[in-house]
Amino acid sequence: MPTANYVRIYRIDKESAQNINKVSFDLKTYMPALMPDGQHMAAKAGTTGPMLFIKAPAAVPINNSGSVAADATDDEIIAKTSPQTYGVLHNSDGSMTLYLNYGNLTRPYELPVDTITKGVMNNSWDGTQEGLDYALNRLSNNNYSALATSTYFTMNISFNDPSIENTVQATYKDTLNNTETINQPSSPPSASTDGQTTIKVHYADQNGKYIKPIETHYGWPDTDKLQITTQDLTIPGYTLDKSNLPKGADPDTGALTLSYPKEAGKVDDILYRFIQNKQKIDVTYVDDTTGKQLATDTMSGVVDENSKYNTQTKLAAYEKQGYQLVSDETNGATLLFSDQD
Repeated sequence: MPTANYVRIYRIDKESAQNINKVSFDLKTYMPALMPDGQHMAAKAGTTGPMLFIKAPAAVPINNSGSVAADATDDEIIAKTSPQTYGVLHNSDGSMTLYLNYGNLTRPYELPVDTITKGVMNNSWDGTQEGLDYALNRLSNNNYSALATSTYFTMNISFNDPSIENTVQATYKDTLNNTETINQPSSPPSASTDGQTTIKVHYADQNGKYIKPIETHYGWPDTDKLQITTQDLTIPGYTLDKSNLPKGADPDTGALTLSYPKEAGKVDDILYRFIQNKQKIDVTYVDDTTGKQLATDTMSGVVDENSKYNTQTKLAAYEKQGYQLVSDETNGATLLFSDQD
C-alpha cells in the first residue's frame, strides 16, 4: 500500500482523441448489503453467495481539478494534482491525458450514515432499527476501510458518433509502476431494421467542435418523420446560431421536421451550429465573524476553459492579516468555467 497519494494517468493518442466527445468521472462506494440485524452480510436468496452490493455516493468526494496544464509530464501531474481530483487535458498535439488522484489510500474514511442505512433497510426484507443502530455504531467510524466496502472510479467516454465502432488506444501508468497498453473498441447499438433509412443530427460549436454526440435516427421512408424540437436544441452554455440553420428549419426556433431518405442505405446528415456563451465565476471572501464581504473576484470565459484563478494567493494574504480560514469550497484548485455561472 503506497503511503503517498495514488495517481493514475491515461494518455490517449491523437487518432482516438479526435473521436471523443466527452469524458466524465464518477466515484462510488460499493458496500456489501447487510442483513436486518446489521451484523451479517447478505447473500442472494437460497445461496451462500455471492454477496449483494449496494451503490451509493462515495465517502470521499471527487472534484474536477484545473490545477494541471495541458502537455503536463507524468511527474508534473503527480506533483501538482490534489487528492480526490480528476482532470481531462487536451494537449497541443491533439492527444488527451486523463488523470485520477485517489489520495492517500491508507487513510480510513468515515462511511456516510445514508449509505449504512440503505445497506440495512433497503433490502428485499425489512431491516430493523436494532440492526441499523448496530451497523451505525460499527461502520460510521474508522472501521470503514476494514468492514464496509470498496470504492471505485468509473471513467465514462462518449464519442462524437456513437453509432459506429470507436477504438480508444491509450497507455496507462500509475504511481505503483503499473503500466498497460489499452486498445478498447466501443460497441455501437444496432437499432435499424431492413428497409429503414438513417438521419444523423450533428451539433457543433462555431469552431466545428462537437458539443454533444451525433444523434442517429432510423425510420421508414414513406411513413416516419423525424421532429427536431426546441428542447433538442437547448444546450447549456451555448446559443443556437440562427443565421446558420439547416434548410427548412424554423428561422426563429430552429425546429425542423424531416422525412427519412427514400434511397436504401442513404444517410442524411443535418448540422446545427451553436455559439459558446460567456460564463461567469464569482469568488467571494467573507469575514465569518461579522458577515462582512471582504472582496469578490469575477472572471468570464467559455465552457471548460481554465480561468487560471485559484484562492491560494488571496487566502495567504488574509491569513497574514490575522484571519483563520474557515472553509474554501474550491479546495484551492484552479477553477474551470462550467456551463452555468
